[in-house]
Amino acid sequence: SFTLLEDPNEATTTSKSKGNECFTLKLYEDAIFHYTDAIDHFKTANTNNDPYNAILYNNRATSFALVGKHGRAINDAKKAISLDASNPKFHFRLSSSLLSIKNYASAKANAEEGLKIDPTNKPLLKLKHQSAIKLKESKVSANKKAAAESAKIKPSKPINLQNLYSDKNGKHASARAIIDQLKSELSSG
Repeated sequence: SFTLLEDPNEATTTSKSKGNECFTLKLYEDAIFHYTDAIDHFKTANTNNDPYNAILYNNRATSFALVGKHGRAINDAKKAISLDASNPKFHFRLSSSLLSIKNYASAKANAEEGLKIDPTNKPLLKLKHQSAIKLKESKVSANKKAAAESAKIKPSKPINLQNLYSDKNGKHASARAIIDQLKSELSSG
């Protein structure tokens, strides 16, 4: 249940502690509930302790990621970074969640942002490496798929390439004229 304490700072701390306890027990949905409660109390406290609030968002992002709600994890990680961009853990959470939804380029870029803060951070280095590999694999896979698709497309008759690149007067045809000629060749077959 929600923490009903009069002091918002105390309520924030209590809810965060409950969230941490649930997280330790691997009760991630309950942890999300308590971190949300802590975030709400933090807003009520009207304090300027952004790094503390950023930790609450990152903790909830981690819990969201562990229950497979990567979109919400991404949103919370972005919020944590907007509140405190100096914590490499926040960049790790964002990068890791982006990797989970197969956004390899963004995952790599965010890992690199975290590495600007801590160039020796092993989890971020590993995540950057994994993202780079997945990005390369996805490009190779996309190229293979495109090649396979184009191999399936065959004109019904051979195309006269000599006529394709010149107009009726024997001059070099414009790109539009070439496309029109190609369409004509393909549709007449």
